[in-house]
Amino acid sequence: MRIMFAVATYWPFQDGVSQVTRYLAEGLAKKGHEVLVYTGTGNLKAHNLARREVHEGVEIVRIDVFVRWPLTIRGRNRESTPRAYFEKVRDWKPDVLIAVCAQTWPLDWLVPYLDRIACKKVFFSHGYSHLQKHYRIREELHNRNVLGAWIEYRKKRYYGTLYRVVGKFDLALYLLEENNACRYAKHHGLQNGKVLENAVEDVFFSDRMRHEKREKREICFLYVANYNENKNQGMVLQAFVKASMDKASLVFVGSQENAYLERLRREAGAGREGCPDAGQAIRIPGKGEKQVIFCVGLTRQEIYERYQKADVFVCGSRSENAPIVHREAAAAGMAVVSTPVGSVEKMDGILIVQDAGQMCAAMERLSAHREEVYERGERLRQYILQKKCRIPDKVDWLENQLRLLACAGGGNSCNDVLERV
Repeated sequence: MRIMFAVATYWPFQDGVSQVTRYLAEGLAKKGHEVLVYTGTGNLKAHNLARREVHEGVEIVRIDVFVRWPLTIRGRNRESTPRAYFEKVRDWKPDVLIAVCAQTWPLDWLVPYLDRIACKKVFFSHGYSHLQKHYRIREELHNRNVLGAWIEYRKKRYYGTLYRVVGKFDLALYLLEENNACRYAKHHGLQNGKVLENAVEDVFFSDRMRHEKREKREICFLYVANYNENKNQGMVLQAFVKASMDKASLVFVGSQENAYLERLRREAGAGREGCPDAGQAIRIPGKGEKQVIFCVGLTRQEIYERYQKADVFVCGSRSENAPIVHREAAAAGMAVVSTPVGSVEKMDGILIVQDAGQMCAAMERLSAHREEVYERGERLRQYILQKKCRIPDKVDWLENQLRLLACAGGGNSCNDVLERV
């Protein structure tokens, strides 16, 4: 089959959407399918990325798009427009087109052309981060924030009609049945959906990644996520700075430099001695020996090494749908401390916190009780081992679904009920 993925970011970006799309695309390519990934260079317009290349058997074509959703999605050149996107689909002639995520150009630019695309179409949602029960239009107007009111209105209008767009796809994939995108589909009576949960790379299940009992004075906390307000690294940093621990380190791993990361560095105290380079430690003043390290642009191998060296995975995110990093940490047998996002509270052994105060208390507790770190890690590992979440399982399932679509003689080929894999 000829399979085309349209996704805002892809390898070498390390965000969750990029990682999931990558293992599916590469897995399908290894099974003999012709796979094209049509993607972007990110808002920072990474000039060092080739516009066309082949990686692990997957053809990659990159365009330049600036996204400030819901205000604007704008191509930066003639090759980066809705029309050029449609023409790429038309000329490449895929058997199946997979548009990944709402609230960005792979779906939104496609809407005017959906009825003109002959191949089977799949929408792969990673959740609707701006879907709300109440939109603060009146409140923003009351505060004389016209731009804020306009943003809220655009969100409301978008989700007021999105179900019609999703209904035009032959198949819609969701990460969790509890996912807000899946609930939205059910609410609007859509019947083209199935659930494809996130997978975990085999390396995290390997013996070299498995965390055993560690008798050492220092404890290391790790947070892998893009630097932004939603991921809320600031809350985790605040908790770490306040925590009373003899010797501890906090490592943040993100894809790119940005203003939010600069603010985090200032909050960590880097401004006293100038701003260190990425990866250099910033010592936290006060009792005990504590340091913070901000990493940017690590390779996947370097990220694996960070997981190996850390003791506890932490997450302060405000909202997630099906975060893969929690599963990666669990597969490696790490203890996990997290805010209650993306149904992670169902993971046996996870330590759930609501705010910086509780995060601080959890850090102090695990630093003082290393046996609990090991016990929670073991419980999480056993939990994840019981679930079918290895990459080959997901690739096989998706391949089967795409074959069914490609062979269908027309009409909607999806079952009326959600299937879980």
